[in-house]
Amino acid sequence: MPIDDRDLERRFGAVRLMDRAGAPEFGALLGRPVRRRRPVAPVAALVAAGVILAVGVARLASQRIRAERDAPSVLTWQSPTDVLLETPGLNLLRGVPTLRSSVLRNPGA
Repeated sequence: MPIDDRDLERRFGAVRLMDRAGAPEFGALLGRPVRRRRPVAPVAALVAAGVILAVGVARLASQRIRAERDAPSVLTWQSPTDVLLETPGLNLLRGVPTLRSSVLRNPGA
């Protein structure tokens, strides 16, 4: 059964009219306020950055506490150059000689 071009044109015209009947007016679309959605990607990036920052701060704090616990106390600290202060004859300088311990009196000492 052959289809006439005029019949197709009439059918497409009817479909076009039904589409236009369901569509809102263009002026009504321009006057309507635009609903804006919040962007999800920046919010997700901020949340991820906050989590990373919190984990980093927690790790640094635990490392600092561990370092403070393992560090030697000020009371037990000893200078690495204390050995240089131990000179020969230091025992002569620490006390006041008496006449009895004089070198002149005890020449063999």
